[in-house]
Amino acid sequence: MSSNIEMGQIVGSGPAVMNLAELLATRLLVQGNSGSGKSHLLRRLLEQTGNLVQQAIIDPEGDFVSLAEAYSHLVIDAAEHTEAALQAAGERMRVHRASVVLNLEGLDADLQMRRAAAFLGGMFDVPRAHWYPVLVVVDEAQLFAPAAAGEVSDE
Repeated sequence: MSSNIEMGQIVGSGPAVMNLAELLATRLLVQGNSGSGKSHLLRRLLEQTGNLVQQAIIDPEGDFVSLAEAYSHLVIDAAEHTEAALQAAGERMRVHRASVVLNLEGLDADLQMRRAAAFLGGMFDVPRAHWYPVLVVVDEAQLFAPAAAGEVSDE
């Protein structure tokens, strides 16, 4: 896959493009101050790739649920499911190549971390035969990587 996606415009230079194949083969961290446009950039990336690659969106604040209708993503409300059910959902989304928004809105930080871990664990535990390219986006990733030990349980 060598598909360039347009992310915006460079003043005086034309379109700003990102190579989707390169993105899928590597990692991307979007970092900035509050209000700097991180979520806007992620939304643009998701919109531009919504019909090109499977997506798994970990959404702690419910900001990306609206993508579901436009791109036929399945929305899973993590508050309504057990960790075992979310692990199974992660497995099934890989097997069936479905794009998913995992909505963590309304859960406390510890439950958000546990439910996201269960879902992602299910995604990564499937047999290699079901490993196809998938764009995994974790919004507000700092919520899942505490700065100091002891902020969340070891479990």
